[in-house]
Order: sequence, then C-alpha cells, then structure tokens
Amino acid sequence: MLSRRFFFLAIVALAAGFGFGVRADVVGEEEFVYNPLTDRYELRSAGVPDLSVPSSMSQQEYLDYTLRKSMAAYFRAKNEEEFAAKDSTGGKKGVLPALVGYNFSLGPAEKIFGGGGVKLTSHGSVNTKIGVTMTSMGDPSLTERQRNHTSFDFDPEIELSATASIGEKMSFDLNYNTNSTFDFDSKKLKLEYLGKEDEIVKVLAAGNVSMNTSNSLIRGGQALFGIKTQLQFGKLTVDAVVSQQESQARTTASKGSVQTTPFEITVDNFDENQHFFFNHYFYEGYDKAMEKLPLIQSGVSITRLEVWVTNRRSNYDEARNIVAFAALGENQSTHIKNPNISPIGSDPYPNNRANTLYEQLTVGAWAGARDISQVSKTLPAGFESGRDYEKIENARKLSPSDYIYNKQLGYISLRMPLQPDEVLAVAYEYTYKNTVYQVGEFGTDNSDKPNESLYLKLVKGTSHAPELPTWKLMMRNVYTVGNHGSIEREKFRLDIKYQNDSSGMYLNYITEGAIAN
Repeated sequence: MLSRRFFFLAIVALAAGFGFGVRADVVGEEEFVYNPLTDRYELRSAGVPDLSVPSSMSQQEYLDYTLRKSMAAYFRAKNEEEFAAKDSTGGKKGVLPALVGYNFSLGPAEKIFGGGGVKLTSHGSVNTKIGVTMTSMGDPSLTERQRNHTSFDFDPEIELSATASIGEKMSFDLNYNTNSTFDFDSKKLKLEYLGKEDEIVKVLAAGNVSMNTSNSLIRGGQALFGIKTQLQFGKLTVDAVVSQQESQARTTASKGSVQTTPFEITVDNFDENQHFFFNHYFYEGYDKAMEKLPLIQSGVSITRLEVWVTNRRSNYDEARNIVAFAALGENQSTHIKNPNISPIGSDPYPNNRANTLYEQLTVGAWAGARDISQVSKTLPAGFESGRDYEKIENARKLSPSDYIYNKQLGYISLRMPLQPDEVLAVAYEYTYKNTVYQVGEFGTDNSDKPNESLYLKLVKGTSHAPELPTWKLMMRNVYTVGNHGSIEREKFRLDIKYQNDSSGMYLNYITEGAIAN
C-alpha cells in the first residue's frame, strides 16, 4: 500500500513539473499547523497522511516567513495593477516593466544623495549572425583530420544602454555599441557624483571622462578613461584628472581640392636591415650615377640575381649550404680587410676574378671549403667568422616576390627587413660595355653536386659594426613615409632641417663642417 502511494505522488510531481494541471483536493494543499507538543509550526498536506518527518519552524521563523510571503503577494498585486493600467492606455502588453525600469525610494539615504529615489532605465538590442564554414581537400599527403575542417563564424551586433540615478547626486551611464565608428565610442562607462553649491566635492567621476580648460597653456583632453574630480575651497577651484587617453588629435589642411598632411621623420629613423648595395663599387658610384637624373649614368645592367638568407622559416624546397665571403668581387685593397687576399689587375668592376680569393676556393689550397663542415679548418689563419665570411647550412633562397632590385645602381630592397643576426648573401651577373661579369655562384652552377656549398658575396653578416667590411653596404638613406594615404609626386614637398646646437633652432642649411652654408 505504501509503495502505491509513493508511486502516485511521484506521478503527480512529474505532471506538475511539465505544466500539467493537478487537482488540489487529490494531493492536498500544504499549510503550516501549530503543534503545541513541540511548540513549532509544522508544514503538513491536507488530506494526505504524512509519510516523512514534516518541515517545521520556530515561532520567530514562522513570523518572518509570513512577512516575506505577504510582501511578495503585495508587490505581485501592484505589478498586476500596473499591467492593467498599461493595457488600458495602449501600453505594450506582455513585456515585464521590471526588466527595463526600476524606481523605488531611498528612505533615510535621501539625506546623503537627495530626493528622487533610485531610477534605472535600460534598452538595447542584440542581433547575431551565425555561419558555418566547411573545407574539404583531397590532398592525399594530408591526414584525414587535416583534409576536412569545420569552423563557426559569429558576427554579433550589440547595442545596449543603461541609465541609473541615486537621488539627485549620483548617476551611472553605460553604453555598448559594436557598430560605433571609433573604438573609444563602442564602450562607454561613467559613474558620477555631483555635489551641491556649498559642498567641497563638486564633481567626482570615474570611467569615460573629459577635461576642458579655459586657457591655452594647459591643453584639455577628450575620450579619457580614468578618474576626474573637481573640488572647491572657497574661491579656489581644483580640477584633477588621472586617466588614459584613448584618442589622437591630427590636423589636416586643404589647398584647392587637395588635402595636405605635414609629417616629420628624424634622420636616424631609416629603414634598417632592408636595403643593401651588392658591392662597394655600386656604393662609391651611386652619387655620380645620379648626378643627371632622370638619366642614370651607370652603364651597368644586372641580368641575373639570386638572393640567399638564413633559413628561419624551415623552408627546404630550394635550400643549399652556402659560404659567403665579404671580399668576393672586390678589387680595391681598402675594401679587402684580409691579408691572405690580394687584388688582381686594375679593373674596378666586380667579378669573381677581381682578387685571388675565388681561385683559391675553386682550384687552390682552400678548395676544401666546399664541405661546410671543413670551412674553419681549411681557411688559413687570418680568416675570421663574422668578419671575413659566414657559413649557413640549408640557407633559404628568396623568391623574386620577396625583393626588388635596381639593375643599374646595384642595390636590393627587401620586402621585409632582416633580423640583426640574419645573413644576406647574393650571386649576380651583369653586363658592362658588352662584357659579362659574374660575382658569386648560382644554384645551377653546381647542380650535379647539391651537397657542396655555394660561394657567394656576403652583403650582411651576423654582426654589424663600422669596422667590418660590409658596414657601408647597408643603405641608410631610405625612409618610409608611413601610412599617410596616397601621395602624389607633383604635390610632394620635402624640407631637410638641421637643428643648430647653439641656438636650438631648425635651419635649412648646415652651419659647420665641409658643407657649411
């Protein structure tokens, strides 16, 4: 009999959980009944025998319970009255006002914050786009997991604003909008206290604040995030802001129908480790070749170029062992820092036969340097790694899209700058007065012996110092203008200013040295 009753109660509870109707006279209504034997109020169900120990309360607990129950019933009745009033006046039926607005009294706290109570209003919208991207590839070299890839794409648009006030002095504003034009406008949060006329604290704000000044000596700021206070001591007013500025101020000018933007670049802010001459011959002849622009007086035309760098990307498609020498192709003794190497003839044009180095490396006593593991042992005393040569295992060959080069002036511009400890070496071929010259070795020169190292011209080594022979090969006269939009050649103007040490003024001429005035 007990088991049947438990089963019946379980069915009734399950039906109540899923919203089915249950007759009160079957199960019975629960109510608190006073038990004089225990001096406690016990929760019992009318019409159903007790099968377990009933819940009980002391007299004080029962009084608190009835008070909370009465208050809940009162507010529920007031809420229903407000619903009925809104429905009769054309209000939006079915929306709970408590979700979008609150308004209740402060009580004794009104002496601190002023009258008006606590008010909260909010409104907003959320619109979310959800997408799924599925990628399937038939590459048999990939695993099954790598062939098929599924990812979700969420694009939420949120617009939310809330305004709260505590009495007449405290206010709180919140604004969040993902569609704002500027980042500092997308999220705004401000808590502000406004004192009365006779109070010391006039303003105390935290969050998104601003500071306005009435003089030109101290500049104000907008779009600040921090703490702001305004204090008044008699006739003395103190404004203080501790914040982080989230905006920038820029000035643009227009002349005719063209917008002009001034900008400034310091002379030491050149593009480092990105632009290099191939040889000292091109470095020394650069100014003379550029004397009569747009005609370049060079006579040189580079027809073939291979560029090799340290392999930081682990790309071994066209990897080769290389040994790069600083003196390769140099004819002037001032550019050959090693006493084991001597110039050959007086022809100044760079080529493999310009000095004795290449012959010694190919058919002479240093031919063992082809084996990259024997370079240090093969080269005689006086050769210093990092100064005279660099050896790189599995060096990476750059593709033509990674750089551009000037065929007449003999320099290269990399798309991305090198790291300070990366090596740059080249092999190139050029013509001058119908004569073909070559510096370094191309990958196809020893294609039948891929395990042997290539001999290349060292342009940049792992170390960089003025006393090294490759110091002058890096160009220090190339500057990036920056992200200033499209620049028209006809409207571009360049002024070079020199700051005089004695006066501190910027001048358009140099006051000292061989080029003074």
